Amino acid sequence: MAESLLELSSKKLAKGKISDALSSDIASDVVKEAVTHEELIKKIEGLKFHIEPDLIHIDGIEEITNVHEITNENSFPIIFRVKVTHKNIFRVNPTNGIIGAKKTLMLKITRLGVAPRSDRFDVEALPYIEELLHLRKSTIRVALQDKVQWFFSFGYIPIVCSISYNLTRKYGKLGT
Repeated sequence: MAESLLELSSKKLAKGKISDALSSDIASDVVKEAVTHEELIKKIEGLKFHIEPDLIHIDGIEEITNVHEITNENSFPIIFRVKVTHKNIFRVNPTNGIIGAKKTLMLKITRLGVAPRSDRFDVEALPYIEELLHLRKSTIRVALQDKVQWFFSFGYIPIVCSISYNLTRKYGKLGT
């Protein structure tokens, strides 16, 4: 895993191989990262997105495919991931991604032909701030999966919207 800027600068300082110019560059990068994380926190507080439809009724054992619209209501892009509890029953595409400001993404969920049961998906979202990826000068290109993993590893609590697949009464109690 990549070393943090502070760890890297500490090692270089300990070896006596860092110049004053490089030292100020590292300090500047640390300040930029702190400011950008502060911006992320402010955006999380006001983050809004919704999913339509957010409820699907299951009334048979046949395979069904539904398209859900995830709408980003913010003036900034969001990064999202879909949490699936039963990967052997459902296929989700895409499972993660970035949605531009005021844009909508189509999420396709296919329920395989299995015995009916109720299930729920959580769609987690955080503000996407491109500058956080470019703070480390060695970062040139980052795969989408790595961006998602990195943003959700910051430790911030994401905003969550759910999609429910519920049984109709003829197959059992709702919500079981």
